[in-house]
Amino acid sequence: LISQAKGERNFHIFYELVRGASAAHRAAFHLDDAPVHSFHYLHQSGCDTRTDGVDDVAQYQRTLHAMATVGLTPLDQTHVLQLVAAVLHLGNVKFVKKGQDGSRVADGCASAAFVCKLLGIGSHDFEASLCTREIIAGFEPVVTLVSVDRAIHARDTLAKAIYARVFEHLVCRINASMSALPSYSHQTIPPASTSSSSTHIGIVDIFGFESFDTSNSLEQLCINYANEKLQQLFGRFVFGMEQRTYEAEGVTWPFGEWPTTNEACLDLLEARPCGLFALLDEQSRLSKGSDRTLATKLYETLRSNAGHFTASKLDQAHGAFTIVHYAGAVTYSTRGFCAKNKDSVPHEALVALTASSIDFVADLFDDWHPHDPPSASSSSNTPLTNNNSGSNSRSFTGGRWSTPPPSTSFMRSSLGSRPPSSLLRSSVSLTTNNIMAATVVLTFKMQLSSLLATLNASHPHFVRCIKPNDAMTPHSFDAKRVLHQLRCCGLVSVAHIARAGFPVRVPHASYVTTYGPLVRWKKARSHKHHPDINKQDDGAAVDAFVVAACGPSHVLRGRTIVFLTHLALQTLEAAVVTCRHDAATVLQANAKAHLARSSFKNKRRATVAMQSVWRGSAATPPPVRSSVAFVSIKHMSLRGALPS
Repeated sequence: LISQAKGERNFHIFYELVRGASAAHRAAFHLDDAPVHSFHYLHQSGCDTRTDGVDDVAQYQRTLHAMATVGLTPLDQTHVLQLVAAVLHLGNVKFVKKGQDGSRVADGCASAAFVCKLLGIGSHDFEASLCTREIIAGFEPVVTLVSVDRAIHARDTLAKAIYARVFEHLVCRINASMSALPSYSHQTIPPASTSSSSTHIGIVDIFGFESFDTSNSLEQLCINYANEKLQQLFGRFVFGMEQRTYEAEGVTWPFGEWPTTNEACLDLLEARPCGLFALLDEQSRLSKGSDRTLATKLYETLRSNAGHFTASKLDQAHGAFTIVHYAGAVTYSTRGFCAKNKDSVPHEALVALTASSIDFVADLFDDWHPHDPPSASSSSNTPLTNNNSGSNSRSFTGGRWSTPPPSTSFMRSSLGSRPPSSLLRSSVSLTTNNIMAATVVLTFKMQLSSLLATLNASHPHFVRCIKPNDAMTPHSFDAKRVLHQLRCCGLVSVAHIARAGFPVRVPHASYVTTYGPLVRWKKARSHKHHPDINKQDDGAAVDAFVVAACGPSHVLRGRTIVFLTHLALQTLEAAVVTCRHDAATVLQANAKAHLARSSFKNKRRATVAMQSVWRGSAATPPPVRSSVAFVSIKHMSLRGALPS
């Protein structure tokens, strides 16, 4: 949202809004004649046009139509787009230095005024929420100024929080429009423990594995950690299907426990108290914790795990380290790790938003308590669910797996007047006292556990999307790029594991049809050496051939299919090729022999005929020969065959 890699765009809705909004919306959202590159959040990567040929203006109209289809009224659409515009303007807010170490909003900053109007908050409250912090000194609250860098960081955090909340609101409205159960009208995913009447179909759009050439930070680490967990789920799902296949065929499961490929990498990240995430949380909660101290801790604690954690002297000089994931090695920089892990919405900003003069904005943030700590009885492996107490957990990133708000969160303004701002400030302060208790990493892990709990209770189907090339052109296949994607999807590692078992399954009928001629040929050619081979049927004879060639651990016979190892398949295919070659040789020999005999017989018959004529002619006396010649000439003359 706040930064993009070179060649990448921000979320499409921003470009669609700037280019496709109506004149009324452009005026209301202060977007008149504002080009895309005038917004800080949209011009950092040098890419503002789509490469797939989709027009932003036309797509914007489709987006409005889709919003209307799921039940958003024109007023609802205006509220949503108004907050999207507020995020754009928020990125253009500038800060200048105030005093020695403080900051303030730059004089004449039009974007700040636009943000205040679009969010329904006062300019003083807006500046205070980003440029000051309230701390407790003894028993008294003290307001302190923050630096320009921290004010910019708070601005970006607020932008991510607003976008995340709008995203969650739209997800809830979409699910409500498709739900047949009124009680789930504002839940992202129905609880897995409900009855069969709550069956549902969910689509999880998963982050792709990320590894940038320039720099990888905490965002990439969290994304790749999620991919590690989902790869573990994928592996267990695949082998679960395998085990059920073996059981259905009446064959003993040969592997025992689940084979895993990334357990060591997950332990490196999740282990307590010496895992990477635990060490990061420890440094994030210390008042003097720093990225350099974190890097030193990582080098000292994790260096024993050389198989998945490495850091060369050059890496250590730059505060970097390398983790060997299932898809490959990725080098991360610890710069900014601690600050990002503590990345929470300033409680002053929450106070301002919950007291907004715009009901939609106030409703949107009414119950939002980011980074609520888990209860004492919960753990990172316990899925999050909605409960009657209204306790929720939110993520600053706007992740797709965040817990939805209660059904009343968007209807509060219809129940009566808004509570006084002093009460709101007290309520939010109570929540934000515990914000530091739960870091971004911990929240991310809890949300990921919730997702995995839902997936484990479902019947998943995995769709792997592979791009043949990055240029998005037809008839172009980049083999290196495709192989990289296959590795990132985990298909290569799963294929390696599958080959360790019986990856080849052949139905009995096909097994006999394909390889039966092989053993019948063996019977015909070498039955003298195998006196008992004629007593076996073709299927058993093929099994015996595999056992003799590869060993007894390379073939298993089930009720309807035969399990083969890759070595057994290669051996059978090679034997079939050899058998066909030998059979072809025999056929060729017989055909050549037949042709030779036929040619000899024809020549012999012709020779005998010629000899017979010659001998007959030689045995006839001369007068008889002359008489015969005279008669022949006479007959030819009578028929007119001779010239006159």
